[in-house]
Amino acid sequence: METMTVRPPETSPPLPSSDPIAPGPRLIDRYDAEGVAQVVRALEAIQNDADQRDPLYENDGVACFDYLYTVITKHVLRCVHARGAEQLAEDDPRFQDLKFLACLDVAFANRYLTALGFGEAPDFQPSCWQTLIDHRETRDISPLIFAIAGVNAHVNFDLPFALVKACSVLASELDAGTNHEDYQLINQIFAIHMQQLRQHFESRFGRGFDRAFVSTVENMLGDLVVVVARDLAWMKAKKMWKFHGNDAKMLRAAKSRDRWVSRVNNCLFQLDRLPAVAFRGLHLCPGPPRRAAKRGLGRTGWAGHDAYGAPPVPTGAT
Repeated sequence: METMTVRPPETSPPLPSSDPIAPGPRLIDRYDAEGVAQVVRALEAIQNDADQRDPLYENDGVACFDYLYTVITKHVLRCVHARGAEQLAEDDPRFQDLKFLACLDVAFANRYLTALGFGEAPDFQPSCWQTLIDHRETRDISPLIFAIAGVNAHVNFDLPFALVKACSVLASELDAGTNHEDYQLINQIFAIHMQQLRQHFESRFGRGFDRAFVSTVENMLGDLVVVVARDLAWMKAKKMWKFHGNDAKMLRAAKSRDRWVSRVNNCLFQLDRLPAVAFRGLHLCPGPPRRAAKRGLGRTGWAGHDAYGAPPVPTGAT
């Protein structure tokens, strides 16, 4: 896999004139360049809401993924609004069908917004997203794991359905024209930002090793994981396209896919929390008291234990 030069994030182009998404995000009803601009506004509104509720609470799980998603989508927006190759950076992908790119971006984002409760209620609430929402304020889960869980839910669950939706809106076959080539070019955007995003979520200790060879390996592995996941999503979409007009079959496909994607997120959270739970169990590293759930999010399990069975920190433990 070719390694691309990592560069600092660039200022996104001015958004086309339109009313901002206020007071909160809503589903996007324009599947064009203006729709992509509205997606960026919606993602920024979600980020701003998390900051206003608690500016110092950096571990909000939804905000962690939303940051990553905003960085990628702003880059897509810049590509959509570029007037020719002279306005693109050297390593920017050269998309051929911008209508397909914009339509897919909007369809993809609408699934994320729906999972967060904006727009009409879906046929069922995906467990893969609900798991992240329920634990968005769990202090034992690292920001990087929250971001990975969001990518898992959005790419492995949402993306195949977004592809089908985009092609339905465009009245186009999935393999028509340059759809697949343009779809694969999006991998370049992930590759450009992979190291920057990983550094954003790492601790200072982790960043100290970033000039070492291991950093290059981690970036390449991260690129590979994204490429493989997106290839699998495309293949799943091709299978679903054969029955995309059958709502019952689409719902069964959604529930089946949600089950294994949700298991992955639960495993990520449990594994990431093991060290903190073990230390607290030994009273060696008591963590901060659990925060009260906001807006009904962050459920607990049986009395006196959290959702993974870890007992609360005893008062005055040292």
